[in-house]
Amino acid sequence: MKNNISATLPLNQDSEIPLYRQIYRNLRRAIMLGQILPGTKMPSTRTLSKQLNVSRNTVINAYEQLIAEGCLVSEHGSGTYVAFNLESTNLTPSSESIHKPERNGNSNRADRMLKMLHRTIKPMPACKDGKIRAFREGVPALDMFPYKTWQRLINKAWRFSPSELLCGGSYLPLCEAIAAYLNVARGVSCNPEQVIVVSGSQMGISLVGQVLLDPGEAVWIEDPGYPGAYGAFQSVSVTTIPVPVDKEGLLLQEGIRKCPNARLAFVTPSHQFPLGSMMSFRRRLELLNWAEQNNSWILEDDYDSEFRYSGRPITALQAIDMKRRVIYLGTFSKVMFPAIRLGYLVVPLDLVEAFKAARQFTIQYPPLLEQAALADFINLGHFNHHIHRMRTLYESRQNILIKAAKNEWEGMIETESSDAGMHLIGWLPGSMDDQDASKKVARCGIDAFPLSNFCFDEKLRGAFVLGFAGINENDIRAGVSAIRQALVVNRKYNRSAQTLPAV
Repeated sequence: MKNNISATLPLNQDSEIPLYRQIYRNLRRAIMLGQILPGTKMPSTRTLSKQLNVSRNTVINAYEQLIAEGCLVSEHGSGTYVAFNLESTNLTPSSESIHKPERNGNSNRADRMLKMLHRTIKPMPACKDGKIRAFREGVPALDMFPYKTWQRLINKAWRFSPSELLCGGSYLPLCEAIAAYLNVARGVSCNPEQVIVVSGSQMGISLVGQVLLDPGEAVWIEDPGYPGAYGAFQSVSVTTIPVPVDKEGLLLQEGIRKCPNARLAFVTPSHQFPLGSMMSFRRRLELLNWAEQNNSWILEDDYDSEFRYSGRPITALQAIDMKRRVIYLGTFSKVMFPAIRLGYLVVPLDLVEAFKAARQFTIQYPPLLEQAALADFINLGHFNHHIHRMRTLYESRQNILIKAAKNEWEGMIETESSDAGMHLIGWLPGSMDDQDASKKVARCGIDAFPLSNFCFDEKLRGAFVLGFAGINENDIRAGVSAIRQALVVNRKYNRSAQTLPAV
């Protein structure tokens, strides 16, 4: 097959999709379909660029993305190969035809909402003195948001269509802008009709629970994981099954052992929350295969995928889902500001009406004024520009945190840089309780959330979850010093604790 690999890569020179991304998508597709087998040696970038009549850098970019996602492996002095460990999974999809589940996908509750809708209604942070406390997790750089641009767009929306904005409803231009953005930035395949705008990720999770799960049915959640998801699923009376994770993501076999017939799996594959690992390509295929065979669903929470500092953002799980089992969840709260309270779901076409019905009986629609301004913010290029600026800023702030930690936390707290995200994990000495340590640093005005707050059944070594994105450089350094002081002082009164460095 290796001599014919170029034949599997038809390129459209007139397409808006960059050539490197066409090559990347076609190679990934061929690997998933078994057209290129595990262990196959790939042509050199020079050879393939000549065969395709493109620049070598174009092929290099495609290979680097596939290597980052675990589809290819590069062996120094030998070449580049299709990942060998994909062979043992035997998970290659047999067809790209859309699988029609035996059940229509709606919960009984959602069906009742649809029937009622048709009979009745027609669908129509912690701051002090303006500064975010170190090290509050999940808060973006509010001091760097383009407030004047946002205010101008809000004023424009209000000036040109006030009566429309007062009526309420779903703002189609925003759905169109989100669909276009996701296709380019995340590889998500959808049309505007599939985009369901909600009031933040919490509302999105609750909506998924209402539509896809009946009371008592089970959902896998990552452990440690996002407490908000746990609460949202509990609010719709479903059974949550904590499943441990490792460096490749959700441990599927543990999930099957605990609850083989779970109706849904909630995962953060691009950047596991809170530990920060990326779900391997092999594990992604295993999860998709489980969902298809078990007639189950996957809710992919892509909460901070925009902020990847090494290479390009990892392709969404939804983008490789050939059987339409993945519901995609995104939010603007971490890219822009928490108070915007806008998020979105991307759902399969046959679930659109059920999701719209469920939304109608819960929040109806988020405010139209913000939707209109956000559509312009995306379409006029401000959104992408802001992401690029914040990506550079957050990488710099992470580096400052790592450097300060190395200077002051040596032998006390272990942390290392991450390729993505807005927070890091700071591992405490094995004998130190993170709940107790968190309370002590809180007395110094520092928010260092204990990792145990994010654990459900798992008992992990104590650690802090340290947000850095919204903290300015001086406050990062001051916060690192404050944590050291708090824990060293604690050492004086706790002789059983592990030895800490003297001040």
